Amino acid sequence: MYWKLYLLVREILLIVSCPYFSSGTDIYLGVLVQEHHELYLQLMNKPLKPRHHNLSHYGICMKRNGPLVKVDTMTSERKHRLSKLYARAMNSRVNLPLSVAIKNQLLLSDHLLHVGDRVLDPEAGIDLVFLRKVLVRNLESFERFVNVIPFDADLSVSTVRSVTICGTKYCVGMVIVVNIAELYPTFAKIVHIMSDNGSHFGFVLNVKHSVMYHDHFGAFEVEDTGVFMYLSHQDFISYLPLWERLSVDGKKFISLRVSL
Repeated sequence: MYWKLYLLVREILLIVSCPYFSSGTDIYLGVLVQEHHELYLQLMNKPLKPRHHNLSHYGICMKRNGPLVKVDTMTSERKHRLSKLYARAMNSRVNLPLSVAIKNQLLLSDHLLHVGDRVLDPEAGIDLVFLRKVLVRNLESFERFVNVIPFDADLSVSTVRSVTICGTKYCVGMVIVVNIAELYPTFAKIVHIMSDNGSHFGFVLNVKHSVMYHDHFGAFEVEDTGVFMYLSHQDFISYLPLWERLSVDGKKFISLRVSL
């Protein structure tokens, strides 16, 4: 029963974090919240807290204001810890907010001046790590995706193990959603990240077949298809990368970060 409570919380988070939703999602969210509250009272034997009451209004807020992630403040929470460390390290308490702001400006300036091996392209929003040149034909498994990439085999391209585009980091081995038109979403694993000009990157992907959805794990069981495809970042259906996990019996699972 405790695991069921966790799955309810996880399903609520998937919906609340989604950047878009279909008609009726607000009603479904209300049902999930009600089931969560009833199960919480049954298992914890404690009264509900004010935060639980606020949660009961999320469905109405979603219907009136749109996706709740658009009004989320979690992004700003990331900087709080660093600012607190700065504040504790200062001996003076005169105009403390100004001192903290100056510290953050100095840190950002140092970051931009000492990027090391990274290449920063502000216009494209791309932050590259460990850029290297290689012939297309020398890439691993080249013969399996030669027919899907828009490059000639003898062309020298730039490849990276990881790239940050518009604040989201993509690494070789991560998984993205490439299709949601069928019963289950279609996933694809990043095999190569490459570019012919160093500013617009494409992804060579190994497509995964979704076998079934496991309610107990809240994840999709997938298997390799051997099919490859090539996509650019702007063609992604979902910009949130995922991870493929291996179970003890050798099955592969992928869980979503937001509701599709």
